[in-house]
This record gives sequence, C-alpha cells and structure tokens, in this order.
Amino acid sequence: MICAGIHAMNRKTRHAFTLVELLVVITIIAILVALVVPTITSARQKANTVKCLAQLREWGGAVSAFQGDNDGLFPTTNWYATTAGYVGQTARWQPGGTPPRPGDGSIYSCPSSTAADFPANAPVRVGYAMNDQIYVANRTSGAIGVPALRRSHLAQPTRFIVLFDARTPTAYGGQNDLLFRHGRTNTANALFADGSVMSVTNRTSSHGKTLLWNPESAL
Repeated sequence: MICAGIHAMNRKTRHAFTLVELLVVITIIAILVALVVPTITSARQKANTVKCLAQLREWGGAVSAFQGDNDGLFPTTNWYATTAGYVGQTARWQPGGTPPRPGDGSIYSCPSSTAADFPANAPVRVGYAMNDQIYVANRTSGAIGVPALRRSHLAQPTRFIVLFDARTPTAYGGQNDLLFRHGRTNTANALFADGSVMSVTNRTSSHGKTLLWNPESAL
C-alpha cells in the first residue's frame, strides 16, 4: 500500500511537471511567433516593393521604346494596351485575351495590389495609372500648347511622374490617385519621365525630390 501510494505520487508529480513544461513551451512559441511574424511580413512587403519597382522600370523601357517609334510622344490612349507589345503582353488586348487582375502575377499587377483596391465593376484592374496630365484634350495654349506631351518638352524629366501605384479603373489619374500600398501603406512607387523609379512617401515631395505632376512645372 505504501509503495502504491509512492508510485501514485510520483505519477502525479511527473504529470504536473509535464504540464508546466507544456505551458512554458507554448509561451515560448507564442513569443517566437510574435517576433517572427512581423519580420516575415516586413520581408514580404520589401520583396513586393522591389518587384513593383522592377515592373515600373520595365514599363519605363516600354514607354521609351514607344517614344522612339512615335516621334518622342508619350502614349496617350490606353497606354497599357498601346505599349503592351514592348513588354510581351499584346495577347491580353486581342480578342479572347484575359485582362489583368490583381494578384495575377503580370507586369500590370503590383504584387501588393488586391481586388479591394478597385471598384467592383472595374472591367480592367491595372495596378498602375498614367499621369492624366500627359494628354489634355483642351490644352491648345500655354507653355506646351499641344494636347499630347513629348519627352522633349520636359526640362526636368527626373521629377515628372509618368506612371504610379494607383487604384483608378481607367488607368489614368493625378496625384490624388497615388496609392500608398507598400510598407504598411507608407510608400508608393512611381516611374519618372527619365526612366528612373522611386518609392515616394508623399504626393508632392519625397527624399528631397519635388514631385511634378503638371508638365508645365517640369519645363
């Protein structure tokens, strides 16, 4: 009887110790998860930002190639389709093609964009918008005086924004359409007229650079 009692106490003692160990392990795992998840999230955001910048840089090459074939003009109507051939995406805009959607992995889709960025009825969800001041139908006077903008018009191409992160369903927009979708919504990516790209933190200036949206400001 005495031996049986001792064995029972030993079993209870071992069980209690195992439970404490389990609670300690759970606590350690919870701490590790709390430390690791933000790191993984941050790393994913940085990777998305880098990929987005690379895509915008590729679009910059497409715009430049288009200008080389069109007397220096920026693309105006449906830029995403008229420059598609320069990035191997022509088939998307042919009969039977599949328009881009958020998350489809195409050059049209910022890796951080989601369907929630766009109106539910948007037929085409291109993750980038072109500056709507590049073509202005009634711009027949002033410093430029023509509706369509040419690269040669700009004296400050390093500051003039051409394409940028946006959620506009028409794929054209202004500075109010700049969407800060990177780095926990702290930054947005932009392509400038000289082909450079940058993550910006403000609609008017960032990293010591004044962002120009009106081409007349970039003359």
